[in-house]
Amino acid sequence: MSKYNFEMDLSETTSTGIIVKKLKRGMTVLEFGCSFGRMTRYMKEALDCTVYIVEYDSEAYESAIKYAKDGICGDIQKYEWTTKFQDIKFDAIIFADVLEHLSEPVKVLKAAGNMLAEDGKVLISIPNITHNDIILKSYMDRVDYTSVGLMDDTHVHFWGLENLEDFAKNSDLYIETVEATYEKTGLTEQFRGAEINAPQLFLNILNERKTGEIYQFIITMQKTPVDTTEDNYHLKKPYVYSHIYLDRGQGFNERDIIPIKALLSNNGAYYVNYRLENTKDLRCLRFDPVEFQGCLLKYLNVRQGTKVLTLQYLNCIDFGKEVLLKGNDPQVIISIEGNEEPITIDAEFILRGEEYVDSLEERASELRKLVDDYSSCLNDKENIINDLKNQIDTNLAEHKNEKDVLRYKFEQEKIAYCATAEKEAQNLRKQLDEKIILLGSYQALADSKDTYIVNLDKVIAEKDAIINEKNRLINVFEQAVEHYRRFPGVRLLRFGKRVLRGLKRRIKALVQ
Repeated sequence: MSKYNFEMDLSETTSTGIIVKKLKRGMTVLEFGCSFGRMTRYMKEALDCTVYIVEYDSEAYESAIKYAKDGICGDIQKYEWTTKFQDIKFDAIIFADVLEHLSEPVKVLKAAGNMLAEDGKVLISIPNITHNDIILKSYMDRVDYTSVGLMDDTHVHFWGLENLEDFAKNSDLYIETVEATYEKTGLTEQFRGAEINAPQLFLNILNERKTGEIYQFIITMQKTPVDTTEDNYHLKKPYVYSHIYLDRGQGFNERDIIPIKALLSNNGAYYVNYRLENTKDLRCLRFDPVEFQGCLLKYLNVRQGTKVLTLQYLNCIDFGKEVLLKGNDPQVIISIEGNEEPITIDAEFILRGEEYVDSLEERASELRKLVDDYSSCLNDKENIINDLKNQIDTNLAEHKNEKDVLRYKFEQEKIAYCATAEKEAQNLRKQLDEKIILLGSYQALADSKDTYIVNLDKVIAEKDAIINEKNRLINVFEQAVEHYRRFPGVRLLRFGKRVLRGLKRRIKALVQ
């Protein structure tokens, strides 16, 4: 039986799972190295694909052909498939863990590319020869082949990340995307968890490598050029390991430790959700998010029952809502309240890397310099402000003195003016009183004048009456004289005398 007869894992952390999720229902697929046909069966039954296979192992071929429309049992590099399937244009051609076993993978890939439909894809998974475990074995002066894995004893070709573009170019294809599966340093078949005898500094350098824990590359290639403005390399580890250290009275040690897989979320951050049931005799906790330089902790909530526990961040930059943990072994100390209730830990963090920390510290240094310069400038301005304040205080004091003097002068002038005004008012009142008295005299004089005029009018009227009477008497006398002239005689003379006497009496009475 073939040593590659594994159960199929469709999770997104496996190469098979990543490849299968790129397939669409009803596709026409050419699958190389199908082994016992587990993926073949899935494509046929779950995706209703039409599958053609090429498999070297006859036993595996007989198992897989039941789910394929047609196939070839034989050596890929005999190229029988190029003739048998020459009239078919495939929507997808799959090389899952196959090309590393071939002596001429570029030639095979070129031939396969010619059989692609215009928008078809070549889906490839190959091991990463630059995994940290391989480098560590080289550091230990060892090359260890294994029955399966990175150094499978049947592998004849190897690739690192920087080889992939040339690999595609030489095969007359273009890379659409590169994805990866991951395995933590020391946990591949090279060590299988055994102790690694290497300096911590060297391990820290390895852990900083972008591809250090990539186990396999999953590459999608196509016949037409790809938009290079987008990042086609989706190489973000879907998980990292966080660790919880337990202090039950003997301090933190490597024996009382709980590893937790922190999963990658869709927003690019890793999250931890863990419940610690056994808290008996627990005095303190230590949460190590990841052994990586520049861990940005977006949040960390630790509760014991309903009680929120106190956190102490070691070697960090506190941004308020977020905390940047520096160093290669970031740690958070968690104080325990003493009861035995379960503890829940919820955390989310982003891996920024050493360059980010360095750039941040460089920026912080620049900001500190700016702050110092600004503080110096503020001090200078504060001195200027103090000088101006003192000058203003002096001017205000002088102004106040001048104002007090002016106010005193004004009050004095006001008093003098009021006194003068009062005196003038008294004089005016006196003059007014005198004028009122004089006016009263004038009024009395006017009243007496009016009385005099009335009396005078009476006298004039009386005199006018006398004159009128006199004139009448004169007329009478003239009549008498005229009568005498006409009728002389003694009687007339006596009559005239009587008339004259009467006139005298009347005139005398009138005059009196």
